[in-house]
Parts: sequence; C-alpha cells; structure tokens
Amino acid sequence: MICQESSIPPEQPAERGWALMGCQGPLDFSAVGILAELTGILAEANLSVLAVATHDTDYILTRDPDTACTVLENAGHEVIRANSSETSS
Repeated sequence: MICQESSIPPEQPAERGWALMGCQGPLDFSAVGILAELTGILAEANLSVLAVATHDTDYILTRDPDTACTVLENAGHEVIRANSSETSS
C-alpha cells in the first residue's frame, strides 16, 4: 500500500521518507519508454526509486526529490516543483 506518510500510525512498520513525483498526464497507452527513460536517468545518478504506473500516468517515489529534480532537469526534462503548501500533510 502506498499512502501519505501522515496517514500511517507511528507504531505501524512502514517504509518512510519517500517523496512522490508524477509525470504530467494523462499519458496515452501507446507512449512507450517514458518510465524507462526517467528511471534510467535517476539510476545513473545512483538514486533509488519505486515506480508506479496507473491507467493514465506514471509516478516515481524517491527519498531524494531535490536531487532527482535537478538530475532530470539537467537531462533536459521540465520539472514543475510543488510548493510546500501542496506537499504538506
């Protein structure tokens, strides 16, 4: 299960400290290689990720979102960074 960390009871064992990054969608089913390219770039930067694909877009969870954004920008991808009010709780 993937959910906001604030929704997990403190005593519940869980992998904490992940940040969500999403591909601006919806993505067409005929679009191939998007997730492979993004995760490949992040892997080259030695960043661990958890990839999740849904019916209309893809998401990447990482423990180092600032570095991930910078690496993707340096590779030529547009990154829209959420402000703190959009990511709190």
